[in-house]
Amino acid sequence: MIDAPPSQPRSWVDRTPTRWFYFLAAVMFLLIAAASFGPSAADRSHALAPFTWLIIAHAISVALWLIVLIVQTFLVQTRSFLLHRRIGTASMVLAVIVIVLGYAAAIAMLRRGFDISGDLGGRMTPAKEAAGFLFPVLDITEFGMLVTAGYLARHRGAAHKRLMLFATIAMLPAPFAHLVGHNPTLGANPAIMLVLLLASVVISAAYDLIRFRRIHPLSLWLGLGLFVVDLLCATVVGPSAAWQAIAAFIAA
Repeated sequence: MIDAPPSQPRSWVDRTPTRWFYFLAAVMFLLIAAASFGPSAADRSHALAPFTWLIIAHAISVALWLIVLIVQTFLVQTRSFLLHRRIGTASMVLAVIVIVLGYAAAIAMLRRGFDISGDLGGRMTPAKEAAGFLFPVLDITEFGMLVTAGYLARHRGAAHKRLMLFATIAMLPAPFAHLVGHNPTLGANPAIMLVLLLASVVISAAYDLIRFRRIHPLSLWLGLGLFVVDLLCATVVGPSAAWQAIAAFIAA
């Protein structure tokens, strides 16, 4: 992340204790990832296969991104702007690595026909494989688009920090799916994924409303957009014959 506070509208500058919202959100994302993937990494009794180097590299790249996000939000709040900008520029290389490894891991899962951890229900039918493949591809694509937009908006702090926040939120469906998959209490409720996704996309709007008494356009439209796109992919795109054919072609 790169932030340039002097150029952002003063109406969106938060100098109260709630300014730590972005730092706390970044910490929360890391905790969600740990709670989602930690149990199956520690207890391999339900695993369907050993970890591959691709899975390990993918996990490390995403973990590093979350750590960088925490560091970057902390640097902004401690007004270490020069270091923040330098790390932000370097982190774009990491973002590219996250994207490349994310696509590669998704394709590998499609070709295997199952998730190594066993959290996502074991071996899948071709139709479920195709539907399962759609979401990591969608999430990584959204991440790449939002990170690029965030970097281009690095001189407009209010937009920049929201774009980077939503870039990371775009990757949460995978951790949520694993969290639900290895937690029987959560998995017993079929609507829990919808609730988790909705909660993740409204946190920025909720913060804006509480702190500024109005919602920043990006908080509104990005949150709404991510939720609607995920919903359409789950109900319309994933089961469609066209997507099934695309996934079969990639898996071949």
